[in-house]
Amino acid sequence: MRPRALAAQTIRDDRGETERPEVKDVRFEGVKQLRRDEVAQAVATKESACLGLAFTPFCWISKSPYIYERRYLDRTELARDLVRLLVFYYKHGWRDATVDTVVTRVGENAVRVTFKVTEGAPTIVKTIAVDDPAGQVGRRRRGRGRIVRPQPGEPLDLFRLDSTVVDLRNAYWQRGYGDAQVDRPVIAVDDSADTAAVRLPVQRGRLTYVSRIDVVRTGTRQDVKEETIRRSLFIEPGDLFVRSDIARSQRALYESGLFRSALIDTAVARDAATGRTVCAQQTSTAAGGAAPVRATAGARADAAAGDSSKALVVCVVEGPAREARVAAGFNTADFLQVEGRFTHNYWLGDARRLDITGAVGNLGAAQLYNVFPFSYANPYQGNAAQEAIRQQGRYFAPTYSAGIDLRQRWFGSPRNTLGAGLFVHRRSSPGVFVDRGQGANVAFTRQLSEDVPASGTYRFEISRVEAGDVYFCVNYGVCDDGTIEALRGQQRLSPLALTANINRADDPLFPTRGTLARFEAEHASRISFSDFRYNRVTAEGSTYRRLPFRRSILALRARGGWVDALPGTNAAVGVPSGMDDGGQILHPRKRFYAGGSQSVRGFGENQLGPRVLTVSPDDIRGRRDTTIAGVKQSAYACPAPTSLVDCFAQRRNEIADDRFIPRPLGGTTLLEGNVEVRLPIWRQIWGAVFLDGAMLGERTLRDLGSGTAALTPGVGVRYLSPVGPVRVDMGFRPTLQEPLAVVTQVDDSTGRRLLDLSPDRSCSGEGAPGCRIYPRSGATGIRGFLNRITLHLSIGEAF
Repeated sequence: MRPRALAAQTIRDDRGETERPEVKDVRFEGVKQLRRDEVAQAVATKESACLGLAFTPFCWISKSPYIYERRYLDRTELARDLVRLLVFYYKHGWRDATVDTVVTRVGENAVRVTFKVTEGAPTIVKTIAVDDPAGQVGRRRRGRGRIVRPQPGEPLDLFRLDSTVVDLRNAYWQRGYGDAQVDRPVIAVDDSADTAAVRLPVQRGRLTYVSRIDVVRTGTRQDVKEETIRRSLFIEPGDLFVRSDIARSQRALYESGLFRSALIDTAVARDAATGRTVCAQQTSTAAGGAAPVRATAGARADAAAGDSSKALVVCVVEGPAREARVAAGFNTADFLQVEGRFTHNYWLGDARRLDITGAVGNLGAAQLYNVFPFSYANPYQGNAAQEAIRQQGRYFAPTYSAGIDLRQRWFGSPRNTLGAGLFVHRRSSPGVFVDRGQGANVAFTRQLSEDVPASGTYRFEISRVEAGDVYFCVNYGVCDDGTIEALRGQQRLSPLALTANINRADDPLFPTRGTLARFEAEHASRISFSDFRYNRVTAEGSTYRRLPFRRSILALRARGGWVDALPGTNAAVGVPSGMDDGGQILHPRKRFYAGGSQSVRGFGENQLGPRVLTVSPDDIRGRRDTTIAGVKQSAYACPAPTSLVDCFAQRRNEIADDRFIPRPLGGTTLLEGNVEVRLPIWRQIWGAVFLDGAMLGERTLRDLGSGTAALTPGVGVRYLSPVGPVRVDMGFRPTLQEPLAVVTQVDDSTGRRLLDLSPDRSCSGEGAPGCRIYPRSGATGIRGFLNRITLHLSIGEAF
């Protein structure tokens, strides 16, 4: 680095002593080629600021140390900042940059610090070459600029060059050159032309192979067979020495749950008396005693001599094979939940994992319904909520699930897992249906590559749907009692599924960077012994990125799905040929729903998408019960023989909102997206700003645009607890009112039946026949704003 002239100004008080004023503002002038936020991070001098973005409104009126951090001018650090900036620019390729500082008084004992940068011209890479006498490795990848960088024509960025050294060395290691070294880059700079020629010297060495693998078990427990440990390894004697395979083998051992620690290394130490391989911790322990252990560099010494083989040692410390846990949680959709799990990681003396699980949810639903905060995410309000609890207790009864799963790890290969299980469950989708089922499943999982498992699954289930008559009438097109009872009976739901996952996030509970993705395709037909027959495809992906502002995180998610019922379903489930409209029935669990704490947070659970309103016929007629002289009498605002259709047309705006119950119908196509920025506030407390949206439709993907769609913003708070983020989200629904079709139930001479008051259920306008604007009351001001807010409370991030 050539010397530069540095200029700095200081302020002295009346006694001639240097002040220590508060830094009110830090500015950077002349920063054009580099990101300003990165330049600001390179200096130690910072301005006083709020502790978090969420505290900004409070900082306008208070500078309390709990929400505001005061920073003071340190002239020693300011002088060092000049050098820091010069070094920062130098390493990014701007070797002729100069930096000056100006300290300006902006108030009593307060200053502004300005860094004036003159960037000058960068030093450009003229040529960059990998100097490998044996030829180049990874030429195709280098051609795309994925390994060697910076490329010719770009500034001489030493940070990127350091990354190139590491990436290039890893590329050689990945191809079996276990002793390859990439030396320090040789840089020849032409100051007159501001160009540089870069050479990366490589000592490739020989291809290295694994000569032997020794297994050493330490600790008090030594129950796991050596054969089991060897079957878990992705490498064996005679294979190329590939470091990524060694890392995967070590991770597979640790993730099996059999070991407290697992380490695979090339360093070998031997007991001089027995000649047996020992682990590093044994070597360090014995070094201070009388045990004759000869600690040598083993494979590393071989590598120094240019040997083409390496000996590995697998050091493991076994842990307890059994474990049990109990957990409890809550959210605004399922109320209170309790679950338990028992795991045996070495069942019957092999790498065979036995899991016994059980969970009970929906606890306290009847008591907590319509009680803050649980009322915010549920569809029933007021009188409708009380009627739902009284007449439709199925939605408020406890839900449960239990299962026994057995998995054989490393089945024929460390990449394979074979599993089977038994299960039973009762699930509730609020206001939609209750689904009971029991059955068995078998699955085969193959690790396609690191962090990318794929599974083939067959699941045989006897399912039973519990729902009101309106659900079957609206969703299935079946309104007569006999057929509805048949649909409420036991049916087989037995799909074949193919699933692939990608998990490259850095944290399973609170990811800050990386990617998650999932793809699933299902097929159910006569071939799979299923009564419900369909094809279904879903795909979901999430990505997480760090933002430059105060460690903030940008989280993005997209989800899509399509399902189509196959011919023959109606006959298989017992629907008479004359009782359907030509469409095939879908199991309600296989339809798509949107809205809720992990979907579009401006809506309650499943409340975004096609819906209908149900209402009692007495409410349509306006029944009023009175008692006169001890005799109960009923009066109707719209008495018979006026039909319910005509009564509703006359009184639909007079019926109170709380007499209607909105029921989601689900859709066959779904497109959903979420954008969320997570911001640190104070210690373990984070804030979030999000925007959720979804489109839910029927029939084909082409018709998705004509379905139901919504876009809802919102804010939230998270507390990062040891069990995961405790999350409170408030979603805002810009459009509250919508026209919905109305369905009611009648009893007449033909028996009980359902009556759809809307002929075509289009509800294209406020005056459409058989439709109702819901909710009718459009409150304004603060009340109208609060009516549009949906509160969600749960543990774990939304995605």
